[in-house]
Amino acid sequence: NVSNPRLVGAVTSVMIAALAREWHGVRAGVIAGLVYALYGPAVYVETALLSEGLLLCLLTLSMLLLCREPITGRRSALAGAALGLATLVRPTAIVFALAFGVWLLVRRPRAVALALAATFFITVTPAVATNWVVSGNLSLQGYGGMNVYIGNSPLHDGRPTFRLGAGWDALNADALRAGIVDPAAQDRYYLAKTASEIRQHPAAFVKLLGAKLLWLVQSEEVRDSHSFYFF
Repeated sequence: NVSNPRLVGAVTSVMIAALAREWHGVRAGVIAGLVYALYGPAVYVETALLSEGLLLCLLTLSMLLLCREPITGRRSALAGAALGLATLVRPTAIVFALAFGVWLLVRRPRAVALALAATFFITVTPAVATNWVVSGNLSLQGYGGMNVYIGNSPLHDGRPTFRLGAGWDALNADALRAGIVDPAAQDRYYLAKTASEIRQHPAAFVKLLGAKLLWLVQSEEVRDSHSFYFF
């Protein structure tokens, strides 16, 4: 049933329209909402049941809660909860949580920033604690060490080119071949493997960082690792 992700996308469009209206007026709000509603990649991730659709919805909700004056402790707390849920969906959302927290700490009373921080940690702590009990790892998402290796090994190109059924399976079994079965130890294994290859090939690593910086600002998209064609 794809009605739920479509509903999430519709809610996100409405919130984006409200944000733009708050900052730039009614016309900008209508245009912004329509642009997001018709934005191809967003439509795809929402109807394909991918987590990015929910991530965008939660991040937009947190921004909407913080965009109107006065920013009260209650609204800040709700924004912190939304950011916590977004971080559980995709750990990269923690960047937004840190940015919003610092902004509130600098521009608003300390109690407002503390309200956001408190509800954020209350939301993510159960997941972190569960991961610690199960695997001895404080991460929010699995395969962290292997993803660091894929993106930063100077022996590869830094892109998600490892496919299921081929390179991914071989790399995923690398730690097992070394006799490591504990998930936290496997993460450490891939982190150590990355650091070792960087030490052995420092020039190639610098070249890789330069290429990734270029990809960040160029117009060509890195291949979508969620696409049917990729798999």
